[in-house]
Amino acid sequence: MAGVTPICETSSGNKCEKSSNALRLKGNAHYQKRQFNEALKNYNQAILLAPHDGSELALGFANRSALFYETSNWKGCLQDVEHALHHRYPAEKQYKLLKRKAQCLIQLERYQEVSETLQVAKDEANISMIIESDEICGATSNVAIKYNNVRGRHLVAKIKIPAGSTIIKEKPYTGVLLPEFHNTHCHQCFTPTDAPIPCSLCSRVRYCSDECQQSSMTLYHWAECPYSNLLEEVGVYAHLSYRILVVSGVQTVKGQHNDTKVCMETIKSIPGCSSSGCYYGNYQSVWNLVTNENMHPSEDIEHFRKISSELIHKTIDHLLGSKTWTPESCEMLDKSHDQEKSCLIGQLQSAHTRHWLQLYCNAQAVTIIVPSDIQREGRHDVADVEQRRLATAVFPTTSLLNHSCKPNVIVSFKDDEITVRSITTIETDEEILHCYGPHYKRMKKAERQKALKKQYNFECNCDACRLDDSNADNDLKQETIKENSNKKNIKMELSKSMDMFSKANQMLEENKIEDSLALLLQCCEIQTLYLDKYHKNLGQTQDSIARCYVLLGDMSSAVKYLKLSIANVEKWFGPDSIEFANELHKLASILFNMRDVEGAMATINRCLPVLVCHYGNNHESVNELLEMKSTLEHFAL
Repeated sequence: MAGVTPICETSSGNKCEKSSNALRLKGNAHYQKRQFNEALKNYNQAILLAPHDGSELALGFANRSALFYETSNWKGCLQDVEHALHHRYPAEKQYKLLKRKAQCLIQLERYQEVSETLQVAKDEANISMIIESDEICGATSNVAIKYNNVRGRHLVAKIKIPAGSTIIKEKPYTGVLLPEFHNTHCHQCFTPTDAPIPCSLCSRVRYCSDECQQSSMTLYHWAECPYSNLLEEVGVYAHLSYRILVVSGVQTVKGQHNDTKVCMETIKSIPGCSSSGCYYGNYQSVWNLVTNENMHPSEDIEHFRKISSELIHKTIDHLLGSKTWTPESCEMLDKSHDQEKSCLIGQLQSAHTRHWLQLYCNAQAVTIIVPSDIQREGRHDVADVEQRRLATAVFPTTSLLNHSCKPNVIVSFKDDEITVRSITTIETDEEILHCYGPHYKRMKKAERQKALKKQYNFECNCDACRLDDSNADNDLKQETIKENSNKKNIKMELSKSMDMFSKANQMLEENKIEDSLALLLQCCEIQTLYLDKYHKNLGQTQDSIARCYVLLGDMSSAVKYLKLSIANVEKWFGPDSIEFANELHKLASILFNMRDVEGAMATINRCLPVLVCHYGNNHESVNELLEMKSTLEHFAL
């Protein structure tokens, strides 16, 4: 391009970060002088020269978007903003790009998109004020890692952490999409894919973008593609364990395997941390996750080892044939190195078995919220939702969180990223605790203890479990029955009602809505006669009745029974619980569709603070309620 002097040799068409940076800065100088034509020439050349995986490409797009905004090229500005975000524009500055995007949308009269964009910008501005820890990967600076013989490795608050604060935002070390979602979601980032990008070699996987396809192929799919059937057959945990090895690389696995004894004897830092005490979330962190090997029967461990051996032996030649995975591949395949190759196979088998054992107590279920399968004549305006496991992944930092049946944090997911937020105020030096599943509001102490012992091999001694059984039962109130002299008759009637409830829900699954409703109303009548108004069984019946009325289009009746169910949920879980917020969200949706402005607005205002505390400003549910609120405010004018 005339007038542009290259900084380094680019005539061969090679990328050059140094040249790109110099041209972008030169463009900035022209931009400040409002010499837009010259600035555009510099920005264009800077973008062309910027390496695809470097920071200069995002910066070039961002700078050019500002120029397009100044010259009223709204569509060009929008396109460059999206390119800058896609190429990882610095997180702490993303809210500025989003505000620019909103201004362009206004100029293009795309008003429905403006509110969502501004809400994301607000959330990103809040996130940008969160200082990331230099010592713990994915954690904020108000968190510290500790270790003792009783609690093991765990996280504590350095300072007082208010409720609703982000504590961890972490991408997985690696993860595996579950087979039932193979045809609907990206195999790399777990995003839904309506227009998939295929693998260049097989038809079994799909991606949401070229970037995900390239990342997958570079990281692990090159090794897995020829063995897709085998990896699906051995199961998710064995597959994920294999992927950990492939992603890490042979040199890293060998090095960690060889250094284990030395580390145990000489390094005094917390397991999984560097010698300087930093927890980087790397393979060293994954290797040091607990295995709880003693909790598994010896025959199970032998089975794991057998599968590991077969898997490594079947794939080793393909693995060693990649110069990317091992620089020593050519030597390893030479017959004169059979002994070294055999030793490597043994190390990989051992590492694979170790990771398999670790996953039983460290794997994290990546979940999504999806509409219920039960619909009525295509009715989707107010659908029940349920949580489903989408993938299984390893999050090294989140794995540091110990369990409590009464946790002070909650986790949520956006595609493959996990966010951990405080749901109560966490005091200085207080441990940060996550619920592994058994929650004191949902299960009795004995049930929780049994489940935790079976899955994680420990006896929980959290605050909820230290309560005696009578106190725990008082808290739950699950068995409260109205006074009645004929106890035998009560027992028979309640047993009958439970059978009716089960049968009605089966009818609901078969889309026999009217029949299900009739049976549920009979069930409710029996339970109302004998059970306390806050009994869980009664609340579940009322919720199912409301669901039937929604599917039949009788919204007024649905509201009546849903409000009764919500009162039950509030009594059990509390007004600050996510369970209560989710029920309020359902009620708000119904009232919104009924055009009940006052009722919907009041419900949204009760629901929003709880949802924001648990999920943050940028969660899908929060955005949906904000859109409803904006529409209702328009109607109220």
